[in-house]
Amino acid sequence: MGVTIHFEGTALTQNQHKIIEFIETFARNHSWNINEKDSARIVVTPHPKSESIAISLNNKQKFSGSVKTAFATSDVHKQVVKLFYELKPMMRNLSIEDESGYWLEYVDHISKINKNSITKFPMLTKKDLITTELVLPSHATAMDHEFWKTTPNYMDPFLNIAAIRDVMGYDLMNGSHVLTAVELKEMLESEGFTLNPPEEWIEDIEYLIHLATLWAWRQSSRMKATNVRRNKCVVFGWALARGCHGFGGGFINQLHRRAQIAIDTLKSEEGKANPIRSLEIFYGLSDFCGFKKEEKKV
Repeated sequence: MGVTIHFEGTALTQNQHKIIEFIETFARNHSWNINEKDSARIVVTPHPKSESIAISLNNKQKFSGSVKTAFATSDVHKQVVKLFYELKPMMRNLSIEDESGYWLEYVDHISKINKNSITKFPMLTKKDLITTELVLPSHATAMDHEFWKTTPNYMDPFLNIAAIRDVMGYDLMNGSHVLTAVELKEMLESEGFTLNPPEEWIEDIEYLIHLATLWAWRQSSRMKATNVRRNKCVVFGWALARGCHGFGGGFINQLHRRAQIAIDTLKSEEGKANPIRSLEIFYGLSDFCGFKKEEKKV
């Protein structure tokens, strides 16, 4: 597999910078070399035995070119195809001619499985990580300190737990401090959820599920307070726990089954995710479950 991919496209005007940033992030996540980058041009090399991909947008937002992957591995060719497929939503039009035929095979495959796949990911950078110290109140318990101040060392998770936990904690801060287990339980119960007492929670797993449930509930504040919405929030928490803790078992409903398949598929395709990629998957899962990522007010 892998000869030459010819490409030609026109970007949506508002997406010029997003496309360059997306390619840079994609390259870093796949350990590609970044040769050049400015506001309208980026050059990346997927593999030492592959040609470089040069994307240069002109004043009409158009670009074209080709990349030969014949001497690299078939996995590299597949990654290049995946890059162009994920660029499609940012394009006015995109034409791909893949001499191996894999582009058409990939598009056909994705169109059949996207009901069980996370396909929309935001483009994030280091500035999206929470770097400020999250403070616990004086009444926090040992359980709270264990959850917020440490990361489980008994497992090798797919997603970066600390990055995801801290973003949710920051978004849900109660005044100047992050939520305690007791506060989390009280807030969820005030919204119609039913929880066991914190002392009965299953280590960090249930803490994370409940935190994610409340985060999803707040994220979906424009939706009516129905049991359908509550179930979606719980599904989000359980599917996230699948990625962070490998937590499985039975399925709550069909959405839960699909979300877990989507997480497992990403794990098998990408391997362990770094903190930035973990947040992209976190927000992608949120969108998959029906909660759009809301931009933070400046």
